[in-house]
Amino acid sequence: MPSLYITELPAWPSYITELPGVPTGYAANLVMCTTLPALATQVIAIGTLSTRSAPFNAATRILRIYADARCSIQVGDPSSVGAGVSNHLVPPGLPEFISVPAGSALAVVDNP
Repeated sequence: MPSLYITELPAWPSYITELPGVPTGYAANLVMCTTLPALATQVIAIGTLSTRSAPFNAATRILRIYADARCSIQVGDPSSVGAGVSNHLVPPGLPEFISVPAGSALAVVDNP
């Protein structure tokens, strides 16, 4: 069964100054990168019915999501969030980074 892979990350951007050739200054040091180790990871099966993740860690602000099949996602209250095919489309094979409210959850559904 296809899966959606979720990596929970703290706030960013990360400020990188150790790389040769990176200009100095506030804006020049903003580099899109993940902070590892991750706060948590989850794998959710993608099916024809909406499936919810566990609630995110209180420190989670960014998710890196990766789907191995076309699906739709929705972020919201862990007790009620549900995904439908009209929600945010996640194409297979392309990682995405999304900002989320603390304590929220994500729902996923197949979107053929």
